[in-house]
Amino acid sequence: SGYDLESVRNQNERYYLGKQIDRSKLYNYQVPYVDNQIYVGTQAIMSYVTGANPSCEITPEDDSLQSQVMAEDLETAVNIHTEKWNLAKKLKSAAKNMYTKRVGVIKLKYDPKIGDIIPISVDPNNLILDKDCLLGEEPRFIAEICTDSVAALIKKFPDAEDKIMKALGRTRKTPKMLGQIVAYNEVW
Repeated sequence: SGYDLESVRNQNERYYLGKQIDRSKLYNYQVPYVDNQIYVGTQAIMSYVTGANPSCEITPEDDSLQSQVMAEDLETAVNIHTEKWNLAKKLKSAAKNMYTKRVGVIKLKYDPKIGDIIPISVDPNNLILDKDCLLGEEPRFIAEICTDSVAALIKKFPDAEDKIMKALGRTRKTPKMLGQIVAYNEVW
């Protein structure tokens, strides 16, 4: 039958923001009172889960000096990368999304301009998840609904320019068309 994720997310967000009382059902003299323990609880869990800066621990493959040095160097590099891109803040966002929207996602994206991998916290409302995936299983696919201008899309995928133009039903590139914002799915 499926799981109505949208209504659960809306209800969780209302409760998180303290908007669970329907004011239309109150008399004029009644004041809506909400002791928002859900917000307090969520904040407490988020601070507990994300309290320490994320770091990794790399174990050497064997007892050789080369393996130990390599593991130590890799651990240092990963921890520097984590601090550089402020992964703690992104983890906090993902933890909040996990708690209120039932899905928390951090996507690793390669940026060719700077030649580095960047962690990005993704809004679960922009994701399409495998509906047949059971709790605890790995989904067969995840798709992110992305938006970009046609020009930026062609710049990202220069080899697919003809396919992009065909999908838009165009043959000629005009400034107006190149500035148009389009949505596309990025499937992981």
